[in-house]
Amino acid sequence: MTEQSRIAVITGSNRGLGYEIAKKLGQRQGIQVVLTSRGEASGRAAQEKLAREGVSADYHSLDVNSDRSVQAFTEWLSQTYRHCTEMAVKIGKIVWKGLILRCK
Repeated sequence: MTEQSRIAVITGSNRGLGYEIAKKLGQRQGIQVVLTSRGEASGRAAQEKLAREGVSADYHSLDVNSDRSVQAFTEWLSQTYRHCTEMAVKIGKIVWKGLILRCK
């Protein structure tokens, strides 16, 4: 990643609208896509499909209805992208429909 890179985390990105958003963002220069889904098999399959389409994406499982899953994801994200200092997260009743990190 370059110094200007941004990270887009898309929840439910293993299919449908989430997948298409991940694909479009992944095709843009300077954006690193992180796919998430409840089921790891379907998430990894989406990651592989994107790779065949020329889009590099990271993957981590995430169930937004599980505090444990959200905590594990948050820890993974902060470890994986240590250079990111700011997170835009909407957590009402833990509603994440995507977030963008500002990275240095």
